[in-house]
Amino acid sequence: MMKKIVSSIFLFSFVFALQTTSLSLVGHSQVDNLPLLYLSKNRIPQNLTSKFLSNIRYTHSNKNNNLLFVSNIFFNDQEVQLFEFGLKYNFKSTEFILGMIDDKDYDSLAINEHIIFGKNHEPLRRITIKSSEYLPLPWGNDNSFWDRILFSYDFTNGVLDKDYKYLWDDYYWQEAKEVYYSKEPRLHYKKLQFKIKIAESTDFELGLNHAAIWGGTVVNITNDTTKTFPNDLKSLHKVIFWQTGTTEYDRNEVTGGVIGNHLGSIDFAVINKSRSIDIKYYYQHIFEDGGSFWFDNTFDGLWGINIKNKNHNARIRELTIEFLNTKFQSGNIHPNGVDSYFWHDQYPAGWQYEGVSMGSLFISPNQNRSKILFISSKMKLNENVDLLMHAGLGKIYHYYGYKGWDVEVETLFSENYNGKYKSAYLSMKRKLKNNSKIEINLIFEESLKTSYNPALEKKISTELTEFLNIKYSKNISFN
Repeated sequence: MMKKIVSSIFLFSFVFALQTTSLSLVGHSQVDNLPLLYLSKNRIPQNLTSKFLSNIRYTHSNKNNNLLFVSNIFFNDQEVQLFEFGLKYNFKSTEFILGMIDDKDYDSLAINEHIIFGKNHEPLRRITIKSSEYLPLPWGNDNSFWDRILFSYDFTNGVLDKDYKYLWDDYYWQEAKEVYYSKEPRLHYKKLQFKIKIAESTDFELGLNHAAIWGGTVVNITNDTTKTFPNDLKSLHKVIFWQTGTTEYDRNEVTGGVIGNHLGSIDFAVINKSRSIDIKYYYQHIFEDGGSFWFDNTFDGLWGINIKNKNHNARIRELTIEFLNTKFQSGNIHPNGVDSYFWHDQYPAGWQYEGVSMGSLFISPNQNRSKILFISSKMKLNENVDLLMHAGLGKIYHYYGYKGWDVEVETLFSENYNGKYKSAYLSMKRKLKNNSKIEINLIFEESLKTSYNPALEKKISTELTEFLNIKYSKNISFN
């Protein structure tokens, strides 16, 4: 059935004036447990386990170039997957997106594109309205203070996955529980970003990001229970404004709790531009509730600096240093502490889509406490060859999950969950003739691995992944 759908899409595309198609062929050295570093920089479905993978991405725009149709399929020798399928429409300074479209910034050198909105997952079915550029404030006047402030926004509603099986550790010392969503939960997120010119060559940015998972039906196979949450407009209104919900969301002897799983970030950045170099200093403060919104979790979040060299003759073109710190989590005792980033008791899959984090790949429900330093650089060997280097080093701590009242988390562990994170990633990209390119990726990554035996008892071990990837791609354009 899927092959017929895909064939129909491409027949339709060719009949109505095909414009641009990108073709790629990818070969892997192994297919299980792809390195997190690789997944953060490459577009690839998670469930196509094959040492050889092909991809066709087609885009077509209208004469005014403000309406874009996108379709994208991946396939191997046995499976075909529709990865993208949707429309983008631009009017004035506003962009409207309908469907599944991947708009992750793959040109970003940073390993963590954003701590909450990393877009590492496969494209969601969504409706988005956002600004396509920074806009002036409506009340700004020439030469006034308000004229120095610009803003951008993003308002999105979508749906998550269903029928994907998740394993949920609600207590450290017990076996996991198998859960899935029989009806997709809803996803809401919004962003409001301000840019303030504080000097001729210096800008300050402040971003407010809020997201929530709500609605849907959660099935706990182990406990043989089903929980259905409302999907109505009244609930959506409460989600948007972070308000208390209805009795369906009552839990832990608390009534009238906030609807769904809420989280977000407050982003700070200072950008200094000169003739020869651009420097960006940034900090993304993660929050999971009202306490961490007000910095009860101190300075947990993502710290970074990005340096771009504007000298076209320079070998080193760009350098990024990032420090991901999620260890404190407002303390070890709940209430007040144990924020449990990306974990939630009513939505056990947490901040994931089909098993992949929707934020930083280095935060997941069962591994959300770490301190990791990343260093990335981009070198230009010649006009056609770029060399990218990434390295990571840090420590992973026991995770926070269960929020016992007045119980120190450390007393609950029966296993040592401390471990090192180490990684190295080399990527060489070479431009060939006729709009084609070849890319070679070599990755070594060591991290903790969580697995479960048939009785769903947890086992923690260290895993070293060695990975070689070769990708050939070509763009074909038609007028």
